[in-house]
Amino acid sequence: MDFRTLYISDLTSLIIYTFGLCALALSSRRMTGVRWFAVCMVAGLTKTVLQAAMGKIPRFFTMFLANEINDLAFLAMFLGFRWFLVRKTSRKDPVAIVAVAGMLVYAVARYGSTPWQFVIGMIPVFASCFGSLYLLLRRGVGQFRVAARVTACFFALQILVAGYRTTIITLGALVPGGGSVLKVIDQRWNISMMALMVLDSCFVAAFLWFYMIELQAGLRHQTRTDELTGALNRRAIDIEAEREIARANRSGQPVSLLVLDVDHFKRLNDTRGHAAGDFALQRLVALLVDQLRSQDLVARTGGEEFLILLPDTPFKHSVEVAERLRGAIEREIFSYEGTALRITASIGVAGYRHASGDTWDELRRRGDLAMYQAKNSGRNRIAAAEPSEGLSVAEPAAARRAQPEEQLRRRSDSGLRAASQLPS
Repeated sequence: MDFRTLYISDLTSLIIYTFGLCALALSSRRMTGVRWFAVCMVAGLTKTVLQAAMGKIPRFFTMFLANEINDLAFLAMFLGFRWFLVRKTSRKDPVAIVAVAGMLVYAVARYGSTPWQFVIGMIPVFASCFGSLYLLLRRGVGQFRVAARVTACFFALQILVAGYRTTIITLGALVPGGGSVLKVIDQRWNISMMALMVLDSCFVAAFLWFYMIELQAGLRHQTRTDELTGALNRRAIDIEAEREIARANRSGQPVSLLVLDVDHFKRLNDTRGHAAGDFALQRLVALLVDQLRSQDLVARTGGEEFLILLPDTPFKHSVEVAERLRGAIEREIFSYEGTALRITASIGVAGYRHASGDTWDELRRRGDLAMYQAKNSGRNRIAAAEPSEGLSVAEPAAARRAQPEEQLRRRSDSGLRAASQLPS
């Protein structure tokens, strides 16, 4: 296969790949990684078009600019994989710094006569490839594990082929009569170019693989979470709770449940509007997540009702957790459209009963009963359905502190009434 045919084949495939990646980037704007992959493909296509025009336009475009754009393509590829695996950007990323510095050094070296110009121009490519290889092997875990390992193999092959081509062109420039050397190794050059074309296809497949994994994860997230608050939905908490109860039965570890209901939520919607109510629910979930452990599960199961599953949590400790949440909600002030919103919540607590072989439905039923008991006892308090006993209601701390004074006043009033009934 001759050099011209290879270029035409490479150009045709790059046009198809670039069109497809750009279409995905436009339809998935939240996936920043796909946008970086699209930039990579656009840069690769531009570089190939410039090199195809070699001999027809100035060498500045076909050599220097084409190499700089190629460096940019590999840097964009690294940034794309970084987004999928790390999910944060940093202006001080060492790989990006080395790549940009290499591009600047290559721009300076172009005005000299050093035979190492091509090697200098390849520094950003090697920096991006080694950085991507390290990133994929080190951070490619969880759902990206298999895709990251396979893509790391692609980068290892890319480094080998790029090193081979760099050696060929450097020897051709250093050895006297280098032009004749390049003619002798012309077939090797073409074979290495075919290898790069195959790797281009492999990288595009990797781009699509990462995109599909992210898309499937997003769909799973949507089916498991409440759209308004981001908490788990009823179906998801049922699945997770059954799993936790099965694990508790095997290990003997405790499990507790909190059933939380916002007090007078309809009044909030009627007086401030549904938008204010939605805002309050969103902030409430954020507050709960901030107060709880990472393994605790928060689910929205109704308009203003939430279930909070506490794995590995004894019943007595879950009562303390409920009181801490109730107090945090009572103290929190939500700023909405320049005005303050305050809400309270009634919380029912239920502990899993190992001895009787509790079920999730039974645990939730007792949690509901405790929550309604807290509602009926005055709201903004907790009620506990103890595993071996009945219901008990705990008043808020402020009410408990005021209780002795109230009892003293009542005793004084009853004493005065008794004294007035004595014969004079």
